[in-house]
Amino acid sequence: MKKLVILIFVLSSWFIVDAQKFGYFDINSVLQIMPDVEQAKAQLEKEYRDVQNQLEEMQVEYNKKLQEYQNNMQLAEDDPNKWSKAVLQLKEQELQDLQQRIINFQNTAQQTLQQRQNELLQPIYDKVKQVVDSIAKDKKLIAVWTDENVYYVNKDMVMDITADVKKALGLQ
Repeated sequence: MKKLVILIFVLSSWFIVDAQKFGYFDINSVLQIMPDVEQAKAQLEKEYRDVQNQLEEMQVEYNKKLQEYQNNMQLAEDDPNKWSKAVLQLKEQELQDLQQRIINFQNTAQQTLQQRQNELLQPIYDKVKQVVDSIAKDKKLIAVWTDENVYYVNKDMVMDITADVKKALGLQ
């Protein structure tokens, strides 16, 4: 029993000594001040506005055709401006096609913008990871966590390398 108590004491003191072998950094505070992130955000906002403008143009066209269709439907049957059944079917098909084009455009645009965001941000994350890897090796850390993928970090038990990361990225 005495050996078990000594073993537990030795192991627990090893964990306390090795606790500083783990690192932590606040990735959000790093990303917030990186000029690369601001440039990526500006580019994404521009591309998003372009998509919104195109979508608004398509919506205006759809609304115009829908209004024209509804106006014609309200005409009396003997009105010479009333569309024939063939024209009416053609106009209904045009509305359905345009509505489907709008839906397809929205879906494609959403996927494209998400992909573009990944393309713009991945080099930034890679740059931060490279710096963190370098700092972790220099400080002989076993692992490094960020606030994005850990619910809780006892900052007294790990080494906070946030300032080191910012300095290495030239952000201070």
